[in-house]
Amino acid sequence: MLKKTFLKYLAAILMLLIFMQNSLAMEISHDLIDYNLVQKYINLFADNTKLTLRNLGDKEAIALAEALKNNNSLIRLDLAQNKISCLGMSALAAALKGKNSLRNLHIFSNLVEVEGIKALAELLAEGNLQELYIGNNNIGCEGASILAKVLAKNNSLRILDLRCSQIKYIGAKALSIALRSNNCLQELVFQRNTLGDMGAKDFAEALLDNAALCKADFSYGEIGNSGSFELAKLLRSNKGINTLDLTGNLFGNGGASLLAEALIENNIVQVFYLSYNKITNEIVKKTIERCLRVNMKIASAIKLWSKFYIVVVGLNDCASVVHCLPLELVRKILEAGISSL
Repeated sequence: MLKKTFLKYLAAILMLLIFMQNSLAMEISHDLIDYNLVQKYINLFADNTKLTLRNLGDKEAIALAEALKNNNSLIRLDLAQNKISCLGMSALAAALKGKNSLRNLHIFSNLVEVEGIKALAELLAEGNLQELYIGNNNIGCEGASILAKVLAKNNSLRILDLRCSQIKYIGAKALSIALRSNNCLQELVFQRNTLGDMGAKDFAEALLDNAALCKADFSYGEIGNSGSFELAKLLRSNKGINTLDLTGNLFGNGGASLLAEALIENNIVQVFYLSYNKITNEIVKKTIERCLRVNMKIASAIKLWSKFYIVVVGLNDCASVVHCLPLELVRKILEAGISSL
């Protein structure tokens, strides 16, 4: 009796929320609500423009898919950090087909594998999605190649997040080839996938003539000094990238110096990360400071010691140096566009 009363109040609150604002965030507890009840009140979401749902498995995802078949106004769907596998993902993708309103889709950190990626690729091919976050799934090289075929012809997607997706060189190469013909994507997150020097070379060559991509995250990609040579060539020629994250790679002093020298000829890059590489303090510090004197638009976060960081920020005609700031704070400061502290 108590359970039924609670659910009635819950339903009333949900209806009130939907009436007050056409956006809803909710967590579904498997212990409290079974599949039939989910199916019963999930129809309340049918007219929402923004949905954020947690604690979903395939059964709940299928119930949601049924409700979304009648929704023609959904703009943003956030299903990150659930337990949706290919079965639930295929049902959702089928339900979302033909929904011209959908712009933003979060599937980060689920159980999606290749079959689910195929369903997502079909949805992406419709040309409506602008932001797709599908990292931390088992995409692999096969899934990356499937996405690459669609990406090569896509003219709507602005942000693609593929972090932690178990993508290795073959998948990275397929994506780099796609970027040769894609003139729409503005941000690519490829963090914690295996690029290596060859993958870095492929991306660098693909982006030489790409003016659309402005943010690239190749952090923790196992890129060494050979890869830095190719990325340095990219920095000298590319006219689009303003943010480049190379955190946690394998650059030594030589590779880092090549990148820093390339920044002298680049007046576009504003945020440049090189922390957690194998870089000696003084060499990189001096080179980066010299680059900043030439190009005052660059803000760089460089790791100097194992526990402390240095921020070198372009400030009018001089460089200001601030010691001992945590890296996450550095990132927030730089991304907020603050040029002085």
